[in-house]
Amino acid sequence: MLAQTARTSGRLWSMTARVFAAKGPLLLLLFLLGWAGYHVTTLACGTVAPRVPWLVFPLMGLGCLIQLSVTLVAYRTSIETAEDAMGMVREERMDLVSLISTMMIPFAAAYSAFGFMTQYAKDALLASDAMLGDLAHQSFLLAVSPIESRRTLIITIAAFVALWLATRGVKFLAEKAHATYLSLLATFLSSCSTFLVLFSVFRVYEQLSFWARDRVFMQWWNDALAWAGSLVRINLPLIVDTGWGWLVSTAWPVFWSVLSQPVLWLAVVALVAGTSLPAIDTVRSAVSSRLGSDYDTKVATVLTAATSERAPGFLRKIVVPFLHLLGVILTAGIPFLCALIVSYTALEWVETWLTYLVNKAIGPVGPKMVLLLGPLQDIVSLALAPCIAAVLLSVAYAQLKQAENQAAMPARTTVPSMDSATSRRMTRSPGSQSRRIGVSVVIVLVSLALAIGMSRLTPPSPDATIEMTMDTPAMVMDSEITLSNVRIGRFLSMSSGFGEPEILFSRGVFVVATVSVYADQNLFSRADLRASSEVYATVEGTGSVSSTPGFVTTRDLVFEVPLSSLDDLVLRATTAQNVTSTVAWGTLRIPPDTPVAREVSASSVVIKEGR
Repeated sequence: MLAQTARTSGRLWSMTARVFAAKGPLLLLLFLLGWAGYHVTTLACGTVAPRVPWLVFPLMGLGCLIQLSVTLVAYRTSIETAEDAMGMVREERMDLVSLISTMMIPFAAAYSAFGFMTQYAKDALLASDAMLGDLAHQSFLLAVSPIESRRTLIITIAAFVALWLATRGVKFLAEKAHATYLSLLATFLSSCSTFLVLFSVFRVYEQLSFWARDRVFMQWWNDALAWAGSLVRINLPLIVDTGWGWLVSTAWPVFWSVLSQPVLWLAVVALVAGTSLPAIDTVRSAVSSRLGSDYDTKVATVLTAATSERAPGFLRKIVVPFLHLLGVILTAGIPFLCALIVSYTALEWVETWLTYLVNKAIGPVGPKMVLLLGPLQDIVSLALAPCIAAVLLSVAYAQLKQAENQAAMPARTTVPSMDSATSRRMTRSPGSQSRRIGVSVVIVLVSLALAIGMSRLTPPSPDATIEMTMDTPAMVMDSEITLSNVRIGRFLSMSSGFGEPEILFSRGVFVVATVSVYADQNLFSRADLRASSEVYATVEGTGSVSSTPGFVTTRDLVFEVPLSSLDDLVLRATTAQNVTSTVAWGTLRIPPDTPVAREVSASSVVIKEGR
């Protein structure tokens, strides 16, 4: 089986190279069109977001439609080329417009699940900051956020209902008139409603995140865990923190990115290829043979309801076929699955390092240059890597389909399938079966180790570092930043300029630093505190200082850190430029012998002084 896994991997990559050699230029051109559409629409959204906020949704819907169209054309081209190269007979497939209309929701779901939609929306908003000044996107978010006012909530709900009804109406007319342009219009309206929902959910999620990170809530949560732990005499806060940290940093990334992503994308590619749903009786027999005849009636009822003509089209045409394809992929055999997961992870690993090299070559750029150089940083992630991934997944689908076809041939056929050893498992002795299981476990563990190892071998940060001195201004990208008056204490006297100061106590310590920023344009600087691999945000969560041209803006930033971190504290500040992934950090190492006072004071008042 080990040799079979190696042969499957070699066949997968050799066929990928063959298909890429045949159609590589065309596929790259398609994905470059998607890359261009991505950045043109982000620039357009950045321009109109603060001025005509509701126009952002149709613009992003158009960008998503462009991205979907070129991706589907590239996938279909790769699939057909792979089938031709492997001598397979092409299946009859739906026309491209119908495919785009059908695949809009699955692609939007896949892109949303793996962060593409979120990054797209984020880049569009941050483009407005780069073109129109920092925090320009805030006016857009305030205008369209359903949690800001009841009026906006009503408008959002009404807009979603109107878009949904318009989509259904246009789809109905398109089916009656068989009009291509109406099908595309329905897909465009569906894309607009998708982004409307995404922005609304994002604002709600953001609000919940701020609440969950609030110091009062965290204190309440820690006290509740400590009380519950005292009942059973265990350190429950430590156990919860350790378990949650392992789940978030290790278990979930491995499951979601390493294991789930290639399998889910392969199922989407199979939908693009037009793989049909097998007969209900076939699926019912397979399930009944595994679960027993007691489940026969229940399975038949569910499948009949899900695939009948009266079932919703999305359920009948997308959900049930997708779940079936997912099941086919997961039962394709250990060699195939291991080869797919390791190959896809290796591709992502190469993409990560190529992106790092591009970012390192470009280096930190200010807001005036980021819109010119920023798109170059996405060449790898939006054009080259998706192009190779499309070919890899298409070849994997073709091999899976070929193995399925071979398995369905009469018994006299001698052509071996991808996992032909599986078909002979019933004739093996118990000892041979045990050895097979042992080899399978070893292959799975080795494949997981390779995939996890590659996913963990990430490149270092491409950010530049500028050493700063206390009370001395330093140019950090386009801002002049000064770090001064660093103090540490167990109690914090926080003044807002109104009434009595608020006294806060920390189980660790408070670190307060005064940050001054000057720039010749409206910019947004941020700071954090780093200790080894840990990064601590400010107590209020933003850590930001907004500059006004001609004025020096000064404010106190407050951090809360454990006592164990005092020996390795580094204060960092930068000009926020989130459109590009490469920035310059001004760093100030806090001396380990800095005295810890009983109480330190800080002010939330922002001071502006003319220069």
